[in-house]
Amino acid sequence: MITIKYETQTEADQITTEYLGKGYRVAEIRNHVDGDFLVFGPPTKYHTLNEINESWTFDEDQWIDKEVRPERNEKLQETDYMMLYDNRSQLSVNDLKRWTDYRQALRDVPANISTKISSPIDVQWPSLLVNENNLTQER
Repeated sequence: MITIKYETQTEADQITTEYLGKGYRVAEIRNHVDGDFLVFGPPTKYHTLNEINESWTFDEDQWIDKEVRPERNEKLQETDYMMLYDNRSQLSVNDLKRWTDYRQALRDVPANISTKISSPIDVQWPSLLVNENNLTQER
């Protein structure tokens, strides 16, 4: 984190423009008895600054481990019940294949992520429409 003191709003705007242009984000604005401060941080908690060329490096592996896999695991858990024998035995061959394909697509998400993505909301999650009888529908 970088903390910079400023005197006027114009100065604050200039500092902000400079640091946003370098990829930083405004993490906090502090109004303190000693003055006003802008606090700048990395674009995300998975970015580190390369001091040599002043560019950001995104730790994709850490992001996948901490953000993507937990969400993927939750989505798999939500469909575990469909793989129980009692439920599987009531599905048609086509519906069972759709469910297993969907679950496999969820397992494949971490390996298929583009390096341009930096938020789980940007991940292209597979989808499976289900009607009231828990049978899949074509999209």
